[in-house]
Amino acid sequence: MYEKGRIDAKTYYDHDGGKTGTLVVSILNPFGGLIPAIACSSTTPREANLGYPSVELMQDIDYRNGYSNKARKIKSRKVWTAWELVWA
Repeated sequence: MYEKGRIDAKTYYDHDGGKTGTLVVSILNPFGGLIPAIACSSTTPREANLGYPSVELMQDIDYRNGYSNKARKIKSRKVWTAWELVWA
């Protein structure tokens, strides 16, 4: 179920969580953009932003852990990509 959660997160998690804020702050001050980038990339997405396909699946702890962990990695990648856009 853990792996199913990871696969589903790739499909269903599409929230931009922190990406836009990091990009705006980074444009104004690239080094200042590190603060929101670090803060946003180190937190798990909020429950309301996960976009999971089924409440029943999320009740399974292994599925929930797989989904949440992958969603956090996706969120982190988006945030750091936004910060790197300023440096490119």
